[in-house]
Amino acid sequence: MESEQNSDVPEVQLDVVQDAELLYEAIRSMKQISASATSTEVLHALLGHLVTAAHLFPEVLTELGENLAASLEERGYLADNPAMKEAVTECLMHLEEAANLADRSGRALSAAQRALN
Repeated sequence: MESEQNSDVPEVQLDVVQDAELLYEAIRSMKQISASATSTEVLHALLGHLVTAAHLFPEVLTELGENLAASLEERGYLADNPAMKEAVTECLMHLEEAANLADRSGRALSAAQRALN
């Protein structure tokens, strides 16, 4: 029944919910490790994983904004709807700010890792 309701959505895109849950669980696990680990090797490895992930995050946020705006435009949600256009513009502004902060975070994490090497 669910596949009938979402027949216009490719199966790959439906996996995003599962991927988001996995991401949440991975972050929760990293938080538990950072709070309780005493091994230098484990903590250094965790920092390395955060560095790797942090470098992808700005790109994800930028692409999210671009594709969201394009999708809304393509489906006609923005046509003759100034309030929606304004909301999308504000959303894109916030996503750009988040991407910039994520980029700074990634650079800071890299610097922290380099300081230990």
